[in-house]
Order: sequence, then C-alpha cells, then structure tokens
Amino acid sequence: MLRPNRCSLTVTTISLIAAILLGSGCTTTSPSPPQTYNAELEYLKSLHQAGPVTEPQLVAFLMQQFMNANQQHAAIAFFESFLQKHGGQLSPEQTGLYLSALGVLRASYANQVPLLSRIAWVNKTIEILEHARVLTKNDYFLVRWMIGVVYAQLPDRFNKADAALTDLKWCVDNIAKAPHDGWLREPYYHLAVLYDRAKDQQQAQAYLQLSGYDGFNKPITLTTPYAVNATKGFTFHPKRLREIVPGKIFNLSGFEFTEYYFIVSKDGKELISIDAGTRPDAAQAAYEFLRHRFPDLPH
Repeated sequence: MLRPNRCSLTVTTISLIAAILLGSGCTTTSPSPPQTYNAELEYLKSLHQAGPVTEPQLVAFLMQQFMNANQQHAAIAFFESFLQKHGGQLSPEQTGLYLSALGVLRASYANQVPLLSRIAWVNKTIEILEHARVLTKNDYFLVRWMIGVVYAQLPDRFNKADAALTDLKWCVDNIAKAPHDGWLREPYYHLAVLYDRAKDQQQAQAYLQLSGYDGFNKPITLTTPYAVNATKGFTFHPKRLREIVPGKIFNLSGFEFTEYYFIVSKDGKELISIDAGTRPDAAQAAYEFLRHRFPDLPH
C-alpha cells in the first residue's frame, strides 16, 4: 500500500486537474483565474449542443478546452445541463464518459468552493466518478484515465492514493483500449508522482522517464498523438505499424520525423526500406520493430 507524503501535491496550470484543492483542502477560496475566449471551445460546445457525439475524444477535448479557458464553473453547468437534456439518448458508456468529465471539472474547480463546503464538494465529485465507473463496468479507458488522474492528485484525507495506483496501472496495461498511445503520458507521470510521494525513487524515476517529462513540475497535460523531445526530435504518431499490402508493403510511424516504408521485393528475397531522410538509430529501431512483428520477412 502506498504511504504518500502528506505535504506533497502536484499542481499544474492548464492540466486536467488544475490546482486541485490546493494541498489539504483547508485553504481559503482562491481568486478566480482570468477567463479567455477560445474559438475551439465554442466550436466544441456547438457540436455537443446539437446532441450526443459519437467520438469519445470530443468529450475529453470539450472538457480540456473549458479548462484551458479557465471556465470551469461554466463547464460544470454545461455538462450538467447536457446530461439533464440528453441523458435519455445516451448509452451507459456515454453517460459514464460525460459523468467522468464532469467529475474532472468539479475537481479542478474545488479550490473555488468556499472552505466549509469544500470537503462535501469533493466527496460528491468522488461519488460522480464512482457512478461513472459502475456505468462503464470499470472497463472504459477514458473513464478510468480520468478517475486515476483525479484520484492521484487528491489530498491524503480522501484515501484515494491506492485507488489511483490501480486505475493508472490498469490504463498502462490496457493501452490498446485507448484512442492512441499519447494517452499514456499522464498515467506514467502520475504513477511517478505517487511513487515519489511514497519515497520509492526507483519506481518514481522509471515512470517519470516513461512519461517523457523532465521532472515533477510539468506545466501542462498532453494527450496528443505527436511528441517532441531532445533525443528523438519530432514524431507525428506513437509507434505504429500498418500493413498496406498484406505481406508486401509496410508503413511504420513514430520513430522520428519521417515515416518508413518497407517493401518485399518481387522475388521475395529482399526487404527494401524507403524513407525521406532519417538517422541510423531510428531506422534500425523501425527495422527491429517490423522484424519483431513479422519475423519471417526476408533480410
């Protein structure tokens, strides 16, 4: 069982859980941050005002854009109104997804709630998240991702560190159920934070390295499929292999800026690689990735 350090809490600026509860939940109400106009937010609101969307990521994107614009209070009202108006049209999984997004928004707004009402507010938020878990049978990646990220940042008095650990590790083990591998950054990062609080530096540093972040004070939350770092440069997509022509032509992405194509020669004796400029180490990594999936290809 994790035993977190009671004095530690991750605080980010435009993350999914921005300044959540400000530590122990015993501080005074914080001043409201300045709100900004966001064209993408208005577009996403319009999509949802027309009715339930079929792409799950659009729910998460709407939630994130509300938070980026510092409009959490308006976001809570929007999601509550949406669920009241369209709840009858939603499947249990869709309802769970909207509820989990509402839970995240409530958690991010908690430091604006008056002190005497704050613990009850958080307990209600936990109740909403657990209802979302039940509706999705504890098997919906985005819902468990949101629950894990929220619980990882709750103060110790709510006793959710072990639940966060379970949810975040489930996300790592079930990444195939995610929209793409970019959704792994936050589980890795928050696992690192949890182990850091528990004084397990070996695990903390291992997960921090997997997250791609340099330290425990990251300013933003990233769920994009693309990435950039000093070692690998820019990658358009997480590592991906597509079989364009079965057994003949393969496309690989996510090893660096370029995309790789491997083609089996007409006589089946050679494997030809094509790219638009690459580094030897990245080309080797792509080749090994392909060979691992298709070991019978020619050399």
